[in-house]
Amino acid sequence: MRNGLKLSALAASAGVLAGSMAAGQTVEFRLREMTGQSSFASSSDVTLDFVIEARVVGATGPIGIASFGLRFFSWAGENAGTFARLRINNADQSYFTGAPTTSTTGGGMAGVAYPCRSLVAQSVSNNGLSNPPVSATGFTNTLCAGELSGVRGLTGGTFLLNTLDKDLDGIPDSSPLNGSGQVVPDGTIVALDSTISDQSFGSNNNFVQLYRFRYTLANPSVLQNLTLTAHVSEPPTVFTQVQKTAGGWQPVPIPAAFTSSSMMWTNGFLGNTINLCPPNYNGVDGVNVIDLFDFLNAWFNDCNLSFCPRTADYNCNGVHEVQDIFDFLNDWFVGCP
Repeated sequence: MRNGLKLSALAASAGVLAGSMAAGQTVEFRLREMTGQSSFASSSDVTLDFVIEARVVGATGPIGIASFGLRFFSWAGENAGTFARLRINNADQSYFTGAPTTSTTGGGMAGVAYPCRSLVAQSVSNNGLSNPPVSATGFTNTLCAGELSGVRGLTGGTFLLNTLDKDLDGIPDSSPLNGSGQVVPDGTIVALDSTISDQSFGSNNNFVQLYRFRYTLANPSVLQNLTLTAHVSEPPTVFTQVQKTAGGWQPVPIPAAFTSSSMMWTNGFLGNTINLCPPNYNGVDGVNVIDLFDFLNAWFNDCNLSFCPRTADYNCNGVHEVQDIFDFLNDWFVGCP
């Protein structure tokens, strides 16, 4: 197997968020390769299929994930490979269990799981696309990285109700009015059902799939050392109740702490996400002199050798230049918090 993949699935700012939140309710994220691969096996095997999963830990009773934001980067550069969304659901909202299949639309087969698709349906043009145009709403292209645009999930409206309403009477099954045929008045609040919250929203320590994506190497003969980074770009919210509004059923959101975990691959690592600590160039053991050597080796060889852990375009302006060295050294001497 090629010793080619380093994997980091860290939150952008792990730990407790500022502001009020329910004590003990933490959303834990992890990044997993869906087929169990630990690396690119050969030059003819250039595809890895990933899933981001999450669960709510440290909470008592039914509580689900209401919203989240994620970003994905390949720091080897935009030309090293490509991202794509993978199909995640069937037409009946259940998880798709067939062979990983790419999804070219933002609709029913988009990478975001059905219960969290409310926001995706509103922003099909750019949510979860691979390197979309810079003009795409809400997306800023990172020149030195291959990336997916901001992946945001939100549960609400039709997508929330369909998940909570298995008997299809238009009322969440946990409501006392379920099956009554009555019109539920706006403002009505209903508790989250335990079974559904476990299966669809990550309650009670049960990991649920939030997003699926594929990374395909474009030039496996050149790229030997790849770092894929997943991080939380928008703090998650959780919910224990849903409320009837003029716009349909919506979660009653509660801010949550968040953290991350990673399945440790045979040649993976769990360390600083590169965008949080840029001078930690190789992503291992903090900022040290090896980072300096690795960066200079990459810069002098234009990031074309097997040991190059990231692009040498350190300032991400699209140009390989001396200024990259100065910018790196400035950060390297400062280190990271």
